[in-house]
Amino acid sequence: MGTKIMSLVYEVSYLDYGIYRVFFLIPSFIILYFFLTKENLFVYTENASGFEHIHKVVIRTMGLIFIPFFIYGNIEMIKTLDAVKKRLIEKKYEVVEGNIQKFIPKTFCSDHDSKESFVLKGVLFRYDNLASLEDRLYFHQPRCKKGPIKENGQKVKIFYIDVEGKNRIIKMWVKL
Repeated sequence: MGTKIMSLVYEVSYLDYGIYRVFFLIPSFIILYFFLTKENLFVYTENASGFEHIHKVVIRTMGLIFIPFFIYGNIEMIKTLDAVKKRLIEKKYEVVEGNIQKFIPKTFCSDHDSKESFVLKGVLFRYDNLASLEDRLYFHQPRCKKGPIKENGQKVKIFYIDVEGKNRIIKMWVKL
């Protein structure tokens, strides 16, 4: 009888969350600093031509409109990351084990429209190597990038959480 040897092929790291927190906030403050330290938005420079003045006003106005949304979006992203981290620490995740079904590999790794997917015990998992920054915190390595999921019938054990209606893999074991 063959032994059932399974190998850990992916595990999310709590350290990733700290890196992403910094990554999301630093650009917000750099952009804010740039707009706050330059000339006041409504100051007319005497030596500037009409076009230069209009250009400055338009660019700065767009920046001042965009910056609050950018900062708000980054703060919301950090809140989401903190909530996910809390769930991981408290071990509030689901575990499913079995054989992969309905495996649909990603054909071309550079294709932005397709995602790799499979079903395990009725739970759908979809992921993509061209994922958003947030999605990259979870498993996202398709077969075309030498990912561990190769075919239907493959034995796996997956730890996952639901994030905004999407099943995100946080730990995966695959039978060798």
